[in-house]
Amino acid sequence: MTDSKNIIYINSKKVEVTNVYHDITLLDWLRNYHRITGTKEGCAEGDCGACSVIINKKNKEESKPINACLVRLGQVMGSNITTIEGLGCDKNPHPLQIAFSNEYASQCGYCTPGFIISGVSLINSSKVVNNDTINDAISGNLCRCTGYSPILKAIKSVSDRKT
Repeated sequence: MTDSKNIIYINSKKVEVTNVYHDITLLDWLRNYHRITGTKEGCAEGDCGACSVIINKKNKEESKPINACLVRLGQVMGSNITTIEGLGCDKNPHPLQIAFSNEYASQCGYCTPGFIISGVSLINSSKVVNNDTINDAISGNLCRCTGYSPILKAIKSVSDRKT
């Protein structure tokens, strides 16, 4: 029998955590053990948002974005984690991924997954989506190429689509 404390759901797939140092960061575990590489390391200090993932603890709390570079694997046992790969792909993109493309909200693309994770978390929350809540939601994400205006437009354009 598997101990539920050693289970994590990654993009809706059950993963048993075995023989892993539980103090490794969630980011390193995702990238190095599971080759889930859409979640990036930018600053390793929680300032840029490139490592953002959505966490939902045992489906009992509202989902929220977290910085995978700051969270240790042992802290998320029993949780549901959604990465950018779990939101959509090139054949079946998430509506916000489409909106980012339509609004030219991405240039180099390095920060884009984190912005989409933060945007999806806001859209799926109980909050009203407006400039203030969007700015709050993306305040932990840094973009040096595109600028924030197209990002706000993209999030607003799909604000009525909870997924």
